[in-house]
Amino acid sequence: MHLLAVRDAAILKLLLLAGLRVGELIRLQLDDLVLDDRRGSLMVREGGGKKRRVVPLNAQARRGLQVYLRLRPETEAGQVFIGQRGKSIRSKTVQRADRICPTCLPAFARLFSRIIEVHRHKHCQSRG
Repeated sequence: MHLLAVRDAAILKLLLLAGLRVGELIRLQLDDLVLDDRRGSLMVREGGGKKRRVVPLNAQARRGLQVYLRLRPETEAGQVFIGQRGKSIRSKTVQRADRICPTCLPAFARLFSRIIEVHRHKHCQSRG
């Protein structure tokens, strides 16, 4: 399976199943992850209200992340999710993934598009 498809699947699972915001997801560091076969969690260092929180991961989210991390190349980037050039991704990459995702995860494609729309709506409301 192609690395970017696996990455996008892991991103989708964290957004949908762990309830991460796009900004939290792109700032996620490798050191923020605690994963094993039976349990998993991640630390959101700066979530809503600039607060830290620990997010438990269910089996699907944990497996998606573990598969991605096995394929992820070693880079100097500390972020979990990296782009083709080995640097951290930006929010636009995640927002564009809703166009890519129908080919990698058809069952989640519509839900993913909805998550992105909700995120955009929240972002617009918080500015106004």
